Amino acid sequence: MAGVGVLGVLAAALSAAFVLYYQPIEEGVSPVLEMTVMKQWEKLEAVEREPDKVSGVWVFRGTRVPVSALFENLRDGATIAEFLEWFPGVERAQAEAVLNYELRTLAIAA
Repeated sequence: MAGVGVLGVLAAALSAAFVLYYQPIEEGVSPVLEMTVMKQWEKLEAVEREPDKVSGVWVFRGTRVPVSALFENLRDGATIAEFLEWFPGVERAQAEAVLNYELRTLAIAA
């Protein structure tokens, strides 16, 4: 991971956590876990989820930009500034709120 930097490493970890949290319930996975995680994201004002908007995935509020795009771009080495340039509807405060929320979530789970 030479040259990726702290943000890249953090984004890779958060991306993996995001994928794990938001995969559909599989056989043997507790629905309570998925509901708990969903309720946590619903409290975050920076994001929204509507069944008829981008297939119901979590997006940045007021946009059609999936939250996963932030994690994927950071994982691939982009900076937050680059992400915001590429997705102009997303505000810096929204991106930071998502990252800070995930950091707190990971800290609680540890």
